Amino acid sequence: MQLELLHQDRAEEEKRRLDLLAAIAKRKELPMLDRRQAQRVPLQVHVLYTSDQDEVPYDGEGRVQNLSKRGCQIVGSVRLAQGSQVTLFLDLNDGQLPLCLPAATVCWTVGDRFSVKFPPITDEARYRLQQVVLKFATQREMSRTHTAFRLR
Repeated sequence: MQLELLHQDRAEEEKRRLDLLAAIAKRKELPMLDRRQAQRVPLQVHVLYTSDQDEVPYDGEGRVQNLSKRGCQIVGSVRLAQGSQVTLFLDLNDGQLPLCLPAATVCWTVGDRFSVKFPPITDEARYRLQQVVLKFATQREMSRTHTAFRLR
């Protein structure tokens, strides 16, 4: 009887392990966009960025390619290193001064493209970002695999 229970426990443990491996494999098959925690919307807005982290401070400018409440992708004039921190000035075309986001972190770079993760931001800044994302979001871009864009 005990031997039978031991075999049953091992079989259940093996099934859980295989289910977990299958879930991990399935997640790896999903495109990167489907693993994001917030929806990104395509848009074209001007951005200035600056950093004084390196020995030589630099200033660059570019175009935001897509935006979410957590970050954005930029095509820029100055190549940046992954992990560097920049101050962004986003011209959101919302009738206000450019939104200043200090200490944004560069997540990845490929050629003249890079992605940044925004630092913790104020409620006012979050609201401005939300308004821009909602303005450019369409039903077609919504999916069940993305978290809706919302305040907290």
